[in-house]
Amino acid sequence: MENPFGKWHPLCFRPVRQAAPWGGTLLAEFRPDAPDAPEGVSWELTDNCTVAAGPHEGRTLAELTAEFRSDLIGRRYQPDRPFPIYVRLLDAGRRLPLQVHPDETAVKNAPDGPLNTKFWYCLSARDGADIMVGMGSRTTRQQFVQRIGSPDMRELLQTFPATPGDSYLIPAGRIHSAGPGVLLWEVGQHPCEPLEITPESADPAGLPMRAAHFEDRQVARICREMSPVVATRRIPLVHHCPYFVVDEIRLVDYLSDRTDGASFHFFTVIRGQMELVTDGGSVSLPTGGSCLLPAALGAYRCIAVGAPAAVLRVRMQNLK
Repeated sequence: MENPFGKWHPLCFRPVRQAAPWGGTLLAEFRPDAPDAPEGVSWELTDNCTVAAGPHEGRTLAELTAEFRSDLIGRRYQPDRPFPIYVRLLDAGRRLPLQVHPDETAVKNAPDGPLNTKFWYCLSARDGADIMVGMGSRTTRQQFVQRIGSPDMRELLQTFPATPGDSYLIPAGRIHSAGPGVLLWEVGQHPCEPLEITPESADPAGLPMRAAHFEDRQVARICREMSPVVATRRIPLVHHCPYFVVDEIRLVDYLSDRTDGASFHFFTVIRGQMELVTDGGSVSLPTGGSCLLPAALGAYRCIAVGAPAAVLRVRMQNLK
């Protein structure tokens, strides 16, 4: 459908906040507009997020997806399907429960099950905080089941210090959790909550146990790039996932790129301030600010404002 507003412009959405029993206070330190009270989750991009300004102000992402489809999403859009990714911030003031998303095999008799592959980027962390992703190298299924809920469960999983700039790919079946004092940027396929692994869910016939890949011992951590080079550059974080591609862009001056009709580009500024300039308009994004560029938008330029900035960018995988 032809866009009635002429050239596309950047789309900024109002975050949707969600309380969680494990919510913390790091989000308020990261983004000044966040409330001081612990909440837990800030949805940055999901179907019920509304456009904050411009010709589409007040419209939801779901409405834009239904009306503009390939112009918004790209050539790989699937009719009658929701927007293909979500983005949210997780502010853990207490330890998150052990979690897992089932794969297609585990939910073959439950097609509406919480299928999801996702990616975590650590934005900030308190001293001593940790992140657990994947099984330990010597952990057996029996050991895991016997010690679910015990204080030493972290010894059975791959446990890493929560270091800002580190990231983790979490495909379906990979057990994961985060300790208290961690702020995470999360992108995933479907905005569904994971299954929790508790002593009550240890039944081998139950979905949580069937979902967990106990043989999964691949190291999930993607360590922060520590090069002393001071120059604008793009750092690939996830490029082989079939669902999305994630880059970290470090801006010293500017970066020029374009959406070529294959995919939207979604940005979150994680440090500094960025000016996003397009033929359809420009927008200034502070730390914590996010913006969606439709697939049909075309050329754009990311400009660091005042000091170097860092930005996370996600787009769809360009499968031929």
